[in-house]
Amino acid sequence: VTGAANVAFGADGAGSVTYGLSLNVANGVASGLFAVEEDADGGKGGAILLYNNNGVIEGRVGSVVYFTVAANAATGVVTLTQATLDGATPISIWHPNAANADDVVSLTGNGGAYQLNLTQTVTDGDGDTDTAVVNLAANNGGGNALNFADDGPTVGAFTDIIVPNEANAMGTGSNASFLSGADGWQS
Repeated sequence: VTGAANVAFGADGAGSVTYGLSLNVANGVASGLFAVEEDADGGKGGAILLYNNNGVIEGRVGSVVYFTVAANAATGVVTLTQATLDGATPISIWHPNAANADDVVSLTGNGGAYQLNLTQTVTDGDGDTDTAVVNLAANNGGGNALNFADDGPTVGAFTDIIVPNEANAMGTGSNASFLSGADGWQS
């Protein structure tokens, strides 16, 4: 996410422009997103709650961080980072449309329960300040800003197939390549 409000310092001259993230409610508000629980009906796990950790917004279930939202204090560039299990495999976030392997879930304010605000603070040469705020959890005319795309499974081609020429025999050397995607397996 990038963008900035127009800045005019006025007659007092240039000072500084800084950026920060905040929630408009107390820590622990439901984000509207859910963890994946492979043993749960439909895979829907616990609610991911939002916490402001010194200006970095964390989405957590218990002590497990599923994602972070951070803003560069000097530039205002916002980064959404999905946490990983092993440095490579993302921790899964539940997507409700099982018929669409590429559906998207977003931080949308959970029906108005919260705002995730990016604030630009402008300070002029003698210390006067002004702020501009944008709610990143709202549809700001171009869609939602903070999204998680689903990662559906894929299956590769069969290789090295041996078909036995006798009744009740088991073939050997038959391999199929299955990738579960970031959401894991569910039977």
